[in-house]
Amino acid sequence: MPRSEIYTYSPVEESEIRLVTFTQTQKGELEASIQHVTLNSDDPIKYTALSYCWGDPTTRIDVPCEGKVLSITASLHEAICEIVKVSPHKTLWIDQVCIDQEDILDKSRQVKAETVLIWLGAETESTSKAVDFVKKVGEIALPNATDIFRWDHYVDDEEHEATKLERVEKYTVEKSNELGVSFDDLESWNAFSEFFDKPWYQRMWTVQEIIQARKALVVCGSYNLQWELVSAAAKWFVYKAEVIHSRNSRGVDGMWLVNQMVSIPWRAKMGSEYHPELLGQKMRPTCKWGLRDLLEKLRPRLASDPRDKVYSVVGISELDGIFGDDKMIFVDYSLSVRDVFTNAADIIFKTDFSDGVDLIWSARQSSSEPGWPSWVPDWRQQTGQGCEWGIGKPFNLNAHRNGRYKYIPTSDPYALVVQGKIIGKVTYKSQYCHFGELFQNSGLREVYQDCMDRLDTYPTGEDVKGAFGLTILGGLLSKGLKKKEISMEKYVETYMDFFDVTQMSQATPEDRSVRDQALEKFYKLGYDFSWLQTILDTYCERRLFLTDTGYMGLAHHKVTEGDVIAILFGFRWPCVLRPKADNNGIEFEFIGEAYAHGMMNGEGVQDLPIDESMEGGGYYVGEQFILR
Repeated sequence: MPRSEIYTYSPVEESEIRLVTFTQTQKGELEASIQHVTLNSDDPIKYTALSYCWGDPTTRIDVPCEGKVLSITASLHEAICEIVKVSPHKTLWIDQVCIDQEDILDKSRQVKAETVLIWLGAETESTSKAVDFVKKVGEIALPNATDIFRWDHYVDDEEHEATKLERVEKYTVEKSNELGVSFDDLESWNAFSEFFDKPWYQRMWTVQEIIQARKALVVCGSYNLQWELVSAAAKWFVYKAEVIHSRNSRGVDGMWLVNQMVSIPWRAKMGSEYHPELLGQKMRPTCKWGLRDLLEKLRPRLASDPRDKVYSVVGISELDGIFGDDKMIFVDYSLSVRDVFTNAADIIFKTDFSDGVDLIWSARQSSSEPGWPSWVPDWRQQTGQGCEWGIGKPFNLNAHRNGRYKYIPTSDPYALVVQGKIIGKVTYKSQYCHFGELFQNSGLREVYQDCMDRLDTYPTGEDVKGAFGLTILGGLLSKGLKKKEISMEKYVETYMDFFDVTQMSQATPEDRSVRDQALEKFYKLGYDFSWLQTILDTYCERRLFLTDTGYMGLAHHKVTEGDVIAILFGFRWPCVLRPKADNNGIEFEFIGEAYAHGMMNGEGVQDLPIDESMEGGGYYVGEQFILR
């Protein structure tokens, strides 16, 4: 029998979307009809959106549609057969059906449904137990969960801060028994973990479908559960169940992915639910998130097309609704991944006046793609902090931003123009970039001596030994030293002596006894594990450097002689810039962050002129750097 003609889409107007209705015949077969509806923000139409995974695009099933056929994936067909039984509205929005996949403009449209149905897939042997147990955990967690749509209401709520779900508490087995969700109940917790071990949780596109939803139902086979219970249960596992984290890890750790998503703070919200002055209007409540926050927090999620890392979240970002083509991201699949990511980074620098410039620290983990701009993060990469990732932890010092950042337009799409001041050129770098190296074979003593041999004085006027002692801690004394209220003079006098004692032999019981006795006097001063931990956190994946101007500090582990340490206006910390090979004096590659002792609290810009003219806007006037 010849195959029926494939359904062809008619164009939708700018204010329209397509909705589909499915019915089942007596034989249980699906039939579809598609309609165009006009969107009206004053009286929004009620429909249900389906959030699901497409599945294998080559395995398809034909569904009759208005005398023709729709070709849909087998995964979607399986979902529809179940969700039509539980959907509160007959009309559905399903991207695979309601978007003409051959029309790029159509694919760029965003929808805001009243209700979202989440299809996890077919049920398994454990689904019944999983749904019951997830519900049980969710009901325990929900009363203390922070409503992400109203987090601003909790700012001065001390009671909520003290009891909120989103606080790390290492619950014991006894505590879990008391709550009725015993950590010893292996069968139930395994079912719980399997419920979250689904591809849906790690897909990038599902975020824009669920993050704004106020009514959502999670469907797995013939079972369903309210999204708010699923979300609360995931949070409870993350914040309270550390004792079983490793035991219940799965291929897809949906609990962590859900928590990451619902923990992203919104930047703006609209609708009468949030603004009483709009009461009476039917405009659906909507939140908008910072594009930088979305791109950074959602890195672990997957997209078949890397460009969708950006395109999938533009519609829920602050950029949605901004006027001006130079401040918008248009969906264009003719662009390369490099172009899409670079454009997104540039627009963040241009429009995010709160902390958008901090985006540059995400570029410390450089892309392996040739020609990639050094200041643009590669959001395809997984990221983290510490030795595993090659990225140092943020400095604990609450440094003041050095002036205000001013966006400077350029005709080169791969360049970022910034202003600032060079602190100095790197003339020395330590060979060690890990804590373990410093504490093996007296590595710290070696680096200390290198600095003492090269510097007689320090630019701030303080003692060189004192500058070194604070540099290795990132500018702040450790908790133990603060608790004992050690004076700066005493610290400078004793810190290297303490290190030398830690290096004493432990080969025999007698050696260990001598070492322990020697350490006792330092423990009394406040030298404890916190001193070692502070050096570990500060020094790991960094190297100590000296500059031709006499400054010392810690910089990204890729720093080398000839790099410059610079202050950039509006940026949180100084940074390492590498002159380009064909450098004309202003072109650099961004390498990473730096701690420059004596230059962390705005000291470097205090002597710079300020442009008080109308055009200048009160910004500092400094050198110009072109980052490529």
